[in-house]
Amino acid sequence: MSQTNEYTVSNSQKREDYEILIKQKYNSGYLAYCPQLNRLVKGDSFDTVHNAIDTIISEHIDSIS
Repeated sequence: MSQTNEYTVSNSQKREDYEILIKQKYNSGYLAYCPQLNRLVKGDSFDTVHNAIDTIISEHIDSIS
C-alpha cells in the first residue's frame, strides 16, 4: 500500500470555505493551520497566529480573484 502526500489547494473565493485550526503548544506558544492551503503558522499568542493565518488566507483569495 503506497501513501501519497499530495494535497489540493482550494480555489474557492469564499472566505467561509477556509478553516483555521489553532492549538496551544505546551509552554511554547500557538500553532495555526489552514488545511485548505496546507499552511502552518507558529507564534507566541493566539491573536498573533490567528491574524497571520487569516492574512495568508486573504492573500490567497486575492491572488486567485
